[in-house]
Amino acid sequence: MGNEHRSIQELVREANNYEYSSTVPLRVYLRTAETLNRHADLFYEGKSYNDAFILYTRFLNLLMNKIAFNPQLKKDPKLYKQYLSLVNDKAPLALKNAEIVKGHILENIESYERHKAVLEENKKEHSQLLKLNERRAALERESAQAAAQSSGSEYETAQSDIDDDDVLDGQLDGLLRKPNISLEHLPPAAYPQLPEHRELQVKSEVEAPPPSLPSKEALSSVTYKDNQPVLPLKEGALGTASSLSSKLPSIAHSLHLPHKSPEHKIASFTEAGKPLKTVYLPTELQLKFLEVAQPNTTKRLETCGILCGKLSLNAFFITTLVIPEQESTENTCQTNDEEALFDYVDKNDLFVLGWIHTHPTQSCFLSSVDLHTQNSYQIMLPEAMAIVCAPTARPNFGIFRLSDPPGIGIVTQCHRTGFHPHNESGIYKRAERTYGGHVVTKKDLPFRCVDLRKKH
Repeated sequence: MGNEHRSIQELVREANNYEYSSTVPLRVYLRTAETLNRHADLFYEGKSYNDAFILYTRFLNLLMNKIAFNPQLKKDPKLYKQYLSLVNDKAPLALKNAEIVKGHILENIESYERHKAVLEENKKEHSQLLKLNERRAALERESAQAAAQSSGSEYETAQSDIDDDDVLDGQLDGLLRKPNISLEHLPPAAYPQLPEHRELQVKSEVEAPPPSLPSKEALSSVTYKDNQPVLPLKEGALGTASSLSSKLPSIAHSLHLPHKSPEHKIASFTEAGKPLKTVYLPTELQLKFLEVAQPNTTKRLETCGILCGKLSLNAFFITTLVIPEQESTENTCQTNDEEALFDYVDKNDLFVLGWIHTHPTQSCFLSSVDLHTQNSYQIMLPEAMAIVCAPTARPNFGIFRLSDPPGIGIVTQCHRTGFHPHNESGIYKRAERTYGGHVVTKKDLPFRCVDLRKKH
């Protein structure tokens, strides 16, 4: 996704390109719809308009064209009431916001086209100046050669050169007197950035303005150290023109470009070529989670947590580990009281960036149950990850995502429940940057752990 210049038609196609199956529990899709709308709101607030438009459109499509015809809908009064609440309370505002966002996208496209037109005009003018300058130099060389001829011929050649110089001077003056085309009056392109009061700040390893991290009020117990994620400088929309004669103006002087904050560049893509934003994961989060899970681990029971975070300059930062109310067995972990979980997420304006769980009696992999759980997270956000901690195994830690394709399609169309074999190859992939993925683990990134369990 992102703020690249894509047509509305392209964005709608991407929004509606997701897997859906009526055999998946309806509560999963209702939760997915709520999260899609919440994420869209956050993208909207951060002025990441393409992302917001895609998720608003997907939310409305899922609600009106998929869930509305789900056979499970009217069999459960509680779920039906939840669906009606989404339709009546959330959908109208989502539709309104989608139209507003669409307007911003169209404005950005128009601004981009104007930028291109300015570049082309300046390129054309400077090309003409170069040609005229070259012609003047050629005439000067010819004049010098003619100086060796007879005095009569010398006079005629000089007079001819003077006449040609007068013509050239007139053409050059005409070009140089033209008002410089400036971009300062064009609306600047929109770039995602956190609101000031909860910005993420990262110390850069290059000399570039760093993005901001959560405020001290949000993470009062944590401070920053060095060795923070590198912030690659985003290339300017305009390149530097070739040097001209010192008498000629340069493009750099004639254009006044709007200031842009550097964004994290996209470095990873799905198997279908869709971009994945970088997600920064605090290295210490795994140790904290294992500490929280230790009482269950000693009893050979699984523990799960939800990974939440913020968006800053086109990258996600995991800032919060939420431990929800849950029921555990040796091989499963089911969240309870999801309303309390998502109330917390809503109140703190957090993205749901994945989940983490232990395998106290198994190795480090995604089980068939894990695959179906992860599928629902990736519909909400393609960057969502699944982290597995297997304390007694080697390797004992892994970060995964479903491949797309074929993983998401295979899992969505699977109608089986509980543990069952999946013999297809390549259903899920490692998501760490060292494996070519989009997740970067970094030391000393701030995060908090919030335990919502009533008894623990």
